[in-house]
Amino acid sequence: MHIDLSCIYSCPNALQEITGAILAAASGHLETLMGDVETLKVQTGAERLTNYLLSRLDLEQGGKAFELPFEKVVLAGKLGMKPESLSRAFARLKPFGVNSDKRHVTIDDIARFRSATNHAGLMAP
Repeated sequence: MHIDLSCIYSCPNALQEITGAILAAASGHLETLMGDVETLKVQTGAERLTNYLLSRLDLEQGGKAFELPFEKVVLAGKLGMKPESLSRAFARLKPFGVNSDKRHVTIDDIARFRSATNHAGLMAP
């Protein structure tokens, strides 16, 4: 990207506004990273998977079947676990109506899944 600094410097308060925007973006990114670290330390693998699946359901707007946006090995890394731990987490969610085959996930009854996982302590407050 090419930025003509002479144009920026000719605008009043441009440097302060750019600096503020960069600091705000960096602060937001740091806050997100701190939340991710806290989640990795506090939640079990099944809890992290549950919250991830619930977030996907929200994106899918109520559909009970969806495709993971990437392979399970990538999902395991994203959730801070090994692929075999992810498999165990999926197995732990099977009694709650969660089924997975490669990247395809189905949840038999979404309302039951939300309720049951919340009562079973598998969802963060």
